[in-house]
Amino acid sequence: MKKDNLPNKKKEIYVSRRKFNDNGDVIEKICSSCKEWKSDKDYYKDKSVLDGLYNNCKLCFGKRQKQTYDGGGKTKKDFIDESFENLIKLDENYVDDIVREIKMEEIDKRIDKYNKENNTDIGKDN
Repeated sequence: MKKDNLPNKKKEIYVSRRKFNDNGDVIEKICSSCKEWKSDKDYYKDKSVLDGLYNNCKLCFGKRQKQTYDGGGKTKKDFIDESFENLIKLDENYVDDIVREIKMEEIDKRIDKYNKENNTDIGKDN
């Protein structure tokens, strides 16, 4: 899109971030991620944007896509390990309570077994 077709309040910002040829077409613009001036060939096309180009250059766009879909280059094993470590950290108290409960159930079973075998009531509240 040519700079002449812009609304007045956005025109100043739009023009300051782009360089135009004599015909008014964008030839360079500043990448919104890396803040470098790059040729219009270094941007993907986007019809929804005024100048018809994405705001991020192809390199920054690719980095962002990689982070979004690959988790920044982490492998699946890295995610699993990290998730497991976080789960352990968050649930240490819960795990301790479960282990304590299991031990108490085991102790109660042993006491009941002993009481049945010896016909006693040891460990029972009267």
